[in-house]
Amino acid sequence: MPNSMLRISKYCCLGLIIALTALALTVEAKTPAKPKSKTPTVKQQKPSNLKPMSGAQMDVYVPTPVPTPKHPASNSSEFSNGATPAKPRILEGSAEHSEALPAEDSRFAAGSIFDASSLPEFKTGNNWFWLPTWFAGNYKTDTLTRVYRYDYRTGKTDVSRNTAVFRRTEKWGWQQDKLGGVWQYDNTPYQKEVDRGPSKEIQLCKERVPVRITNDSATLRFRITAIIINRETEKIEWTIQSEFLQTYTLVNPNRIKVDVSAKSFDVNGKPMTLDKSVQYLDRITGFEPEASYNGKDLRVLFREFLLAKGRADLIPDNSSGF
Repeated sequence: MPNSMLRISKYCCLGLIIALTALALTVEAKTPAKPKSKTPTVKQQKPSNLKPMSGAQMDVYVPTPVPTPKHPASNSSEFSNGATPAKPRILEGSAEHSEALPAEDSRFAAGSIFDASSLPEFKTGNNWFWLPTWFAGNYKTDTLTRVYRYDYRTGKTDVSRNTAVFRRTEKWGWQQDKLGGVWQYDNTPYQKEVDRGPSKEIQLCKERVPVRITNDSATLRFRITAIIINRETEKIEWTIQSEFLQTYTLVNPNRIKVDVSAKSFDVNGKPMTLDKSVQYLDRITGFEPEASYNGKDLRVLFREFLLAKGRADLIPDNSSGF
């Protein structure tokens, strides 16, 4: 074959290759690219700058809806309100300790003879907050294990473990709404006694504020004045004001873990120590509605609270009409 014909054949083949390549690129550019698979990411919630909320300021917390409502007796941490699915709302306030507290009553100073009549007379309001169903029940605890301490007076840190006797019982979940949700009555301020072996502790619980409550955990802040009294002499050994941030999580159906951050203050309100501790609540019985508190009918109070919050749909049905 003549050289000229070979050159023409080569050019034709080259032109055909270029044309096919351009056509392929054009088709690829017009074909929508398949979306790449992405791993869902969880948006991190920014720290809240909200100030602590009193019960009167708190909105009614509506837990995350699930497709199928669960029976109130279920141990599941999920709770369905039977409503149209919506973005879950989380009750959240400040989760940081105070820098200082007001000075305490001088009658509770160390060395004084304890006089029960000097204790303040407390009056409660009508505030409630929602709890995950696994939280409801009666519990007991025997010990408290401290794993960290910072002393503001010396600047020293102690990370040794120290387990102390700390016996008490507590009840969580006082009423149940129409859809099976469990609610806690805010009975603060109140007082209770704790057995500390050779001493007894009178706790004046002045505040209990829900900081963050979800289907999986509950964080509450307590402000308590603890008066430690020698059982034999009835003398006050010391008085401490404390602010607790306690986070409750489920270990198993019969046990709850409590992570405690406790900042203590002296009678003048100056910070003394910051402790990190762990304790466990062991279930005695399951949920049991509380009928009354200090002579008040809790069914009536619960109904009034739900009406005030515009949640008449949650008012339980029973023989009393509440």
